[in-house]
Amino acid sequence: MKFLIIHNVYSRSGGEEGVVRMQQHVLESHGHTVLRYERRHGEVSKIASFFTAIYNPRSVRDIRRICLSEKPDAAIIHNLFPVISAAVIAELKLHNIKVSMTLHNYRLICPNGLFYTNGQVCEQCGASKSVIPCIKKRCEGSLAGSVAWAMRSFFAKKYFKKVDTFLALTDFQRGKLLEYTDIAAERIAIIPNCIELGDCHKSQITTDDNLRDTKEENQLCWLNHNYIGFVGRLSPEKGIKLLFQIARLLPQKQFKVAGEKADNFSMRDMPENIELLGFLNKEELAKFYARADKIVSTSSCYETFPLAVIEAMYHNATVVVPQWAAFPAIVGDCGVLYKPNCTTDLAAKLMQKYDFQDKPHRRVVENYNTEQYYTNIMRSIE
Repeated sequence: MKFLIIHNVYSRSGGEEGVVRMQQHVLESHGHTVLRYERRHGEVSKIASFFTAIYNPRSVRDIRRICLSEKPDAAIIHNLFPVISAAVIAELKLHNIKVSMTLHNYRLICPNGLFYTNGQVCEQCGASKSVIPCIKKRCEGSLAGSVAWAMRSFFAKKYFKKVDTFLALTDFQRGKLLEYTDIAAERIAIIPNCIELGDCHKSQITTDDNLRDTKEENQLCWLNHNYIGFVGRLSPEKGIKLLFQIARLLPQKQFKVAGEKADNFSMRDMPENIELLGFLNKEELAKFYARADKIVSTSSCYETFPLAVIEAMYHNATVVVPQWAAFPAIVGDCGVLYKPNCTTDLAAKLMQKYDFQDKPHRRVVENYNTEQYYTNIMRSIE
């Protein structure tokens, strides 16, 4: 088969870009041809993006040209905003192309895609079936930006009705779609993210004397297994304030953060026992996961499918995650759950010792591998 993958690349590469690359690799490794149509966040000005997010004639023409010249059998859409626009869906259907849409967030329901605004979970746009709450709460941060988000969501709805199959990442996400939209259950398939499995295992990483860290050993304290690790963007919805609170409650513990700071996010109140490592490449992350005492998620929003959790589990790290949204289903009985946004419960869980043996690693190998992912993709487009 010939696939067309469509994605609007974000200003900062993140988890979605990784999934797009993985999806292409999985399909190509099974003999399929994969075309990619990408536009980038910074291609147009902020003012122009208000209009391109609603309808971009260039993107529509590009997709028409690809359909006529390449004749793809199926299209898999990822992000469409703010440059590509949902109007390309209608063009794809004019050429009788099967259209699937991977749902990396909740943007079909919530204009900002997070179910999170002003420091707390919010489902008002879903409950009211309106984008007005986004404007009233200024979810983008400004009135103009919030209006832009609301308008693109409003106008995109008519195009989303033409999508053949929505690819939800978890049953929790599927449940929200059924609760707040009129999408029929049979149009929603559950396809969890996956990671490429290699032979890199915690026992190998910690005992192989030939391994050399690409950063200073004394800076990262790789061989010190007492640190608590955090992987992700440093932004409000990731619960960084909760991480700061926990670090203050546990001054005897060392916290190490792998990730980049979001724009305009202040680190002014960061406790001294938190060390920022910045961006780590794949090899560095493998060591970071394997040599941590625990990997914690302090997420304050309904994350759809945090790849860092299954990456950590693959390296047999003890993951400590909030007991809501997709987290319980992802970790099963191979991780530690705490009450969301509860500092005392999280602190207590971080102080305890756990021995899951090889269960986290085996759970990832059995459930989040590329072969299972490929099977799910092909089944969804039948």
